[in-house]
Amino acid sequence: MEVHVELAAETLFHIGPIPITNSMLTMFIVMGAILLVGSAIARKAQAVPTGRGQSMLELIVEFLLALVEGTAGWGGRRSSR
Repeated sequence: MEVHVELAAETLFHIGPIPITNSMLTMFIVMGAILLVGSAIARKAQAVPTGRGQSMLELIVEFLLALVEGTAGWGGRRSSR
């Protein structure tokens, strides 16, 4: 049994002279999904969170900010906002 490992991204099609690879297509799909979910969450956000979803999202953001501050110091946190 032979295992084939492809390191280079496969070209799916071209838009003019620009090759569109499987990695690029996946990146655009994920970016679009993140944009749609983020805009839906931002529309429903409130100053005082009443639901579990916004509370969990704020918990994750605060955790990530604390992680950046612990790694880069207070100056790193200021530039990440």
